[in-house]
Amino acid sequence: LVAYNPHVRAQRAYLSPNQHFLVNVLRNQSGPAATGHPTSTTTTTTTTIIVQRVTKAGVEFLYDVRTSLNIVNCEFVWKNGNYDAVLASGTANREDLLYLSLSDGRVELITGIGRPTNGSHRGMALAAKSRLLAVTATESVFLVDLNTNRIQCETTQRHQKPNTLIWS
Repeated sequence: LVAYNPHVRAQRAYLSPNQHFLVNVLRNQSGPAATGHPTSTTTTTTTTIIVQRVTKAGVEFLYDVRTSLNIVNCEFVWKNGNYDAVLASGTANREDLLYLSLSDGRVELITGIGRPTNGSHRGMALAAKSRLLAVTATESVFLVDLNTNRIQCETTQRHQKPNTLIWS
């Protein structure tokens, strides 16, 4: 451990392959359990994605992104001379990926990738040279073209709740 930011407390942290960006995922819950108000019946969960730059001087806060998606996995893709993050949602009723440009904070939602496997699991595998991302869903695997951030195809043969992906 070279440096840390004592102001960032997250459940998950992902370091970019070039070790220049640290992506932290923090789940914020509000409702009866979080607020201590037993009369409240709604529980909302938001996720804060905190992006920091790793420098020789330490860790520097860049920006944060708030979303209603429950982020459960992250892959990094080299695109346009920088690393970007693809964050997978494990929210049961959401079929989305969040594409985050690490250098400028631009966010794009990639929709229609099917429901998460086993409640909230999202397996992902990246073919770095072709920028194709395979993502698990309840009964299929989706291929996403990260050049265009669009779904390229869906495979449905013999896939029952796929958990793990290996790209070879």
